[in-house]
Amino acid sequence: MEMDNANKYTWEDFENDCYYEQLIVFFNNLLTLHKGDDKRAFVFISRRAFCIFLLLLQKGRLTGWEDVPVYSDRYVMKKLEFDFWPDQEIVLIDDSVITGHHLKSAYDMVKRKISKAKIIPYVFAMEEKWNDANLRRNDEIFKNLRYERVYTHNEILKLSSIESLLFYECGIPYMVELPIITEKGKPALGVLFSREEFLEFQKGVEGVWTYRECKQVGYLQNEMTSGCLIFENNFLKRRFSELVQNLTVRLHIIREQDGVRIIFMPFAILKSADFSSLKDMAEALYLGTGYMESLNRFEKECEERGKDFSEESFIALYRAVVYSISYYIGQEVCKYIDMVYDKEVVFFEQYNKYSFDREFLDSIKTVFQDDSEMRYIQRTFLVPQFKEIEHREKIKELYTSVPLREYSYNHVYNAMLDIKNQHHLLYPGQDLFLSIEEMEEFFKSKCMVSDYEQIDNCVSNCISGMLCQGLLVNTLRYDSGKNIVYRGFSFGENSDVFYSVSAKVFYAAVAAYYRIIGENYNKKYHLFVLHLFHFFKEQSLLDTFISIDEFDFYVRYFAKAGDDARQIRNKEFLLDRRETPYYIKLVEEYIANLDFA
Repeated sequence: MEMDNANKYTWEDFENDCYYEQLIVFFNNLLTLHKGDDKRAFVFISRRAFCIFLLLLQKGRLTGWEDVPVYSDRYVMKKLEFDFWPDQEIVLIDDSVITGHHLKSAYDMVKRKISKAKIIPYVFAMEEKWNDANLRRNDEIFKNLRYERVYTHNEILKLSSIESLLFYECGIPYMVELPIITEKGKPALGVLFSREEFLEFQKGVEGVWTYRECKQVGYLQNEMTSGCLIFENNFLKRRFSELVQNLTVRLHIIREQDGVRIIFMPFAILKSADFSSLKDMAEALYLGTGYMESLNRFEKECEERGKDFSEESFIALYRAVVYSISYYIGQEVCKYIDMVYDKEVVFFEQYNKYSFDREFLDSIKTVFQDDSEMRYIQRTFLVPQFKEIEHREKIKELYTSVPLREYSYNHVYNAMLDIKNQHHLLYPGQDLFLSIEEMEEFFKSKCMVSDYEQIDNCVSNCISGMLCQGLLVNTLRYDSGKNIVYRGFSFGENSDVFYSVSAKVFYAAVAAYYRIIGENYNKKYHLFVLHLFHFFKEQSLLDTFISIDEFDFYVRYFAKAGDDARQIRNKEFLLDRRETPYYIKLVEEYIANLDFA
């Protein structure tokens, strides 16, 4: 279905939105904190909050931040040193808090690295349940929480959706620490291709670069396009097949009037690994650099403090390996763009200061200073083969109800939401973590593909798309008993949001049904579904606005919403509109006239 560009949500719309004014006040208040005391460090603890900060900077809406010590949480995670800000007050910044799990995790991480630090959590929007003083009083972190606004869950999800759209429309990469490639000397981030060049680019290069794309619509039906380039037949993937899931480049694709702009983010998708092998790999890749010296000092410091070195360093080591291999991929894709499209491209370094210390950045330059692919590959000869990691746990119980489908991005997207919903029903209140091995197992058992050998590329494309669109978040967990670093995903800030037209049509029906039926929701649900199916069929909405597969998915998703009405109330913003579409009016009027007696 074609997007209605008249209803597109743009930066100009955002400037007239209450969120805009309130966010400006929030950042100005943060700046006031800095002016009152220069011994404060400001740490963004979520990529969404960090990216909205970058967006407002890009648009020139924030002034006075030039000398403020601003970092992402990745800077603290990867710093190979304890108590490196001994006399500073640390302000943890997020744009919203709902469950509080992420804020607590960030708080604990900072406290562990900087034991005597005074920490101030400061969020833009606090979910209304935290407005309960008794709930906050019993928690050390929330007792000290500063906040600008109190919002409903629905309002926070709406904010999240708006921000995600703006990142796409305005060319802000929705990530924190991957390398970024841009066209040299051009004001806008990314590489601009003519429409003819982009058609050629989509064909890829046989045996070297395979192009894959996934599209999704967003709040008010903006089209969001992401995808990836798969780096095929590479030595690293062949030699380290137990470690490397795939070597890719994440693509942030923006269609503009004069062509197609692509932001390239090289991304080594690695698997879970035993810690000792991971350390061997890091030592080989960073041999002879300042980073290697820092690692040795940190290991000694951990021993002196009686701390577990592996527990304290696994995140830094894993991310250092990912970044190094990603940088290598970036060099290769730069050569490809330069050679085939005659465009001079470079690594964009302006964001590096927020997530990397100077020693690490200098070490990367040392490793790649001679710009030789073979010199980098030679470093890996020092690393023994990785061991294959046993699956952390089986998740079959979570996806037994997910039907087998022919592979498509939308099928997998809905299937991921199915798994999340199943987990919520089986383990309410518990965070869901999927290791990358479990995700691969899911793909192999639930997705039919024409070329089974290309299942890795399907996995990689979906990971890239879901990370870019906020469904998944990269997560690392360490099992000290097994000495294994598990790499996987938890569900992101947009995992509770449905964007498509089909979702809005079905949601409009469910919301109208809930308003009418109330506490009898579960009792009459089957009858409601039958009526709705016949209505869609009679009105020729099936396979136009909603497919049979999508209908089945939404039926399962909302089946238990009567037990937790928040599942409906939290999505009310999906029906925000400048003008109610006729298909929404049709379904709402139909449900209103049904007799459920």
